[in-house]
Amino acid sequence: KYYARVQYQLEPAGVLSASAYELKLTNMGTANQAISAEAAGYADDPEYTGYTFLQTTNLAGTRKIKGVDFEYSQQLVFLPGFWRGLSVFGSVSRASADAKTAGVVPKSANGGVRFSNHRFNVRLLSTWTSATATAIGATETQWNYERLMFDLSAGYKLNQTYELTLSGRNISNAPIRGYSNEPGRLRIILYMGAVWTVGIRGRF
Repeated sequence: KYYARVQYQLEPAGVLSASAYELKLTNMGTANQAISAEAAGYADDPEYTGYTFLQTTNLAGTRKIKGVDFEYSQQLVFLPGFWRGLSVFGSVSRASADAKTAGVVPKSANGGVRFSNHRFNVRLLSTWTSATATAIGATETQWNYERLMFDLSAGYKLNQTYELTLSGRNISNAPIRGYSNEPGRLRIILYMGAVWTVGIRGRF
């Protein structure tokens, strides 16, 4: 395997970077692989007719995965007054395998904005992933459609020791949608809901 990274400092407070990697994985674990009802032990059970059976397995041979990442972050300290607490960030990624492999996300990107001062901080993050194979069988490949999610986090310092925190994951309730073999053959749609967490952090 190899990994290389270059980084450029943006004045007065920012970073622009690029990285590339190549992995050679032997006996690689895959997310899911479609198997027959017989292989799952339900061939003679009519109750499971039409069901899809998935099994976690290890791939034979060696898989080669290559990828590149580009990242940017900038604190907007050159802005006047209140706005000096703003910062922006983002990244894009590209990955590919030498053979179709479940769980390898071909393209992804994220970006957001953050504000912080001596007492308060808040961050909004958006994450996009392209269509991704989730299970590969002899006659069917299952995919997830592309997905765009938003996460939110915030904190408020009550005093020098305690901070009130808030975090929300998938605040727009973006569903997980899956299809079979080709787009348009909808297989599943899951609404998991937003997950909110409120807490108190202490530093002693």
